[in-house]
Amino acid sequence: MSSFVLSSWLCFGVTLVLTLTIVYWERWQLVKPSFIFLVFYVVQIQAPSAVRATEIEELIPNPWLYFLLAHIFPLVVLIIGTLWFRHTANVIFKRAIRTSSSPTNSNYTIFLLSLISGAIILFYFYEVPWLTTGLYAIFFNPSETGLAREESLKLLESSFVRYSFAFFSTVLAPILAILLASRIWQQLRLRRLDKTVIPCSLGIIVLLITVSIYGARGPSAFLLFGIFYCLYLGNRFPFRPMKIIGIIFIILTIPALLSILYNRHEINPLNISSAYTNILDRVFNRNIDSHIWTVDFTQRHGVFGVSGVPKIAQLIGKDSIDIFNVIGRYYRPSNPHISANSSFVFGYYSCFGLASFIPCLMLIWLLDCSLLIYRKIGAKLLIPCMGAIAMATAKFTFTFYTTALFSGGFLLVLIFCLLLSVKIRDPKRDNQILPPAIGTTNR
Repeated sequence: MSSFVLSSWLCFGVTLVLTLTIVYWERWQLVKPSFIFLVFYVVQIQAPSAVRATEIEELIPNPWLYFLLAHIFPLVVLIIGTLWFRHTANVIFKRAIRTSSSPTNSNYTIFLLSLISGAIILFYFYEVPWLTTGLYAIFFNPSETGLAREESLKLLESSFVRYSFAFFSTVLAPILAILLASRIWQQLRLRRLDKTVIPCSLGIIVLLITVSIYGARGPSAFLLFGIFYCLYLGNRFPFRPMKIIGIIFIILTIPALLSILYNRHEINPLNISSAYTNILDRVFNRNIDSHIWTVDFTQRHGVFGVSGVPKIAQLIGKDSIDIFNVIGRYYRPSNPHISANSSFVFGYYSCFGLASFIPCLMLIWLLDCSLLIYRKIGAKLLIPCMGAIAMATAKFTFTFYTTALFSGGFLLVLIFCLLLSVKIRDPKRDNQILPPAIGTTNR
């Protein structure tokens, strides 16, 4: 075993043990976006990088630079990030627990969000008939799924419909789904089921379908993740590994079923097992290919510079380069539309080299400033906001920082929940669960 392979496994082991220890003793760390990002980074990038360390060492000219990004980066985020916003995170965690244990009347909020969401979906179907959507193609015309997926979202002529649907899928749908799931959970916890349980359940099903209407398999899984994150938060993040594994399989159910339909396979235990295996392999193994390609391409051909970051390039008047497509076509020339998406940590390395390492650390820790906004959000929207932010945070592991921040919904969720809290604020209830002032004791 070479020193590179040994170091990779050692660093991964240390990061994993420290992460699990912190989750066990300081579960309130899980309300911090930087820690949520860390968990996804360890699972989707660091762990596969350790497993494929031998291959990485043979392929990349200087594998130790890859080691820095895949292993040292999350370790630094973990060690320093857990010391950042400790008191505030603990306060927010306790406030969320009190909010969860105190049922609230969210009828007006649910009605308002449903009304806005319904209007957006109607506009979408006016522009894109059901028979031309990517989801319809998966069920009835799998061979045309790729084209239908592009035409039913990315190639829409109406920018208003395109952006409004993006707002629905990244902001409105997560918040509304979590509110509906919380209503159901409250009834189950009180061991009484009223007439709202069935409508709430149907509402969640409709949301799961509509966020994936253009044919993508990921949005519904992210939505389920946001729901389970909030339900787990309300139960103080219990450390139950087997239950967590079960939740992961539930989250992957919809992508698995869509994969079976896309490949025109029968729905039976063997094909379901195969679909789960393929999805897990894609999430935890094949996803790492793009990260390996990014580092290898950069070392062989040099950095892209500012042009590699589209949003920044547009601001300064430069032509942008789709670096993920350029890198993907270099390694898979047979697929001209390939996009080798990778985390912004690797993407910015391909643009600016090692000079991006420290700024990337700062950018991740900057996400925790959202905790200050949590303190301003009313009781009715606190937990839904936290769940939607958890969903958005996961996207930082496979795209640029600015893309996840804006298009991924991270910033929009905070702004929307803050503004909506002003409209639906309940002063009496908010004062009952108001967090203590900064500087007071946590105990």
